[in-house]
Amino acid sequence: MISGIDGIDDAPSGSLLAEGEGAKPVCSPPARGGHDTAQGARATEVYNWPIRVYWEDTDAGGVVYHGAYVRFFERARTEYLRSLGVEQSALQRDRGILFAIVGMDLRFDAAARLDDQLAASCELVGRRAVSLVFNQDLHRVDDNVRIARATVRAACLDAVSFKPRAIPDDLLVA
Repeated sequence: MISGIDGIDDAPSGSLLAEGEGAKPVCSPPARGGHDTAQGARATEVYNWPIRVYWEDTDAGGVVYHGAYVRFFERARTEYLRSLGVEQSALQRDRGILFAIVGMDLRFDAAARLDDQLAASCELVGRRAVSLVFNQDLHRVDDNVRIARATVRAACLDAVSFKPRAIPDDLLVA
C-alpha cells in the first residue's frame, strides 16, 4: 500500500520499460495534434522540458526554494504525457479516470539560482495495474550539472470515487 490509498501496491502487472541514457540538456518540444485519450501511445524515451528560474521560484537570496522543484517536475510530467497524446482533462472527462501522485522520493544535488535555464526530464520506468513510476532529473543547461532527481509514483483513480482503478490497457503502451 502506498500513502494509505487502499488497493495500490507494488505488485507488477506489466513489464518495466527499459531505462534511457539519462537527461539530455536539449529540450524536446511537446507534440501537437494527436488524440486526447492516448490510445496506443508509446512511452519509451526520455522527455525534456525547458524551465527558466524566475523570482517567484526563489528565496530572498535568489536560490530556488525547495518546493519549486516539485512544480518543475510536475510541469515536465504533464508535458511528457501531453507529448504522448495524454490530456489529463480528457482522461477525466472521457474515461472517468485521473492520476494522483501517491509517492515521491526527491533528492537535491546542487542549487539552482535566479535566471538559470534548466531542463527537467521525465521517463516512464514502470507500469503496474493501477500505478505508473517515473524517474525525473533536473539539470542546468549551461554546465549540465544535475540539480535534483526524483522517483514519482502516480496512481490511477476513479474520477468520482477517488478509489484505485486499473489503468486502461491501451494507455501508455510499452
